[in-house]
Amino acid sequence: MWGREKLIHEIELNGNILKVSAKIKALGVYFTGTLDWDDQAEAALVKGKRITGCFRLLRKYLTKDQFLKAALAHFYGTVFYASSV
Repeated sequence: MWGREKLIHEIELNGNILKVSAKIKALGVYFTGTLDWDDQAEAALVKGKRITGCFRLLRKYLTKDQFLKAALAHFYGTVFYASSV
C-alpha cells in the first residue's frame, strides 16, 4: 500500500547507530531521496557568488574577451557540473 510504509530514521549496524540522512554529497553533487536538484542548484549559486569578487579584480587585468571566456568557463562549469546525471 502506497504511503503506509514505516519510515526508518536510524539503523543499527555492528552495535553502531547510523542515522538516515535526507541528502548526501558525492563527488561534489548533492543527491536527495526525492531526486530533486534544489540543494545542488543552491550550492552552485553560492559557489558562483563566492567567486564574483575575484572576477571583479581580474576584470582590471584582462581584455574583455579574456574576461568573458574565464567567467563563462567558471560559471558554466559550476552550474552545469553533473547536470547530465
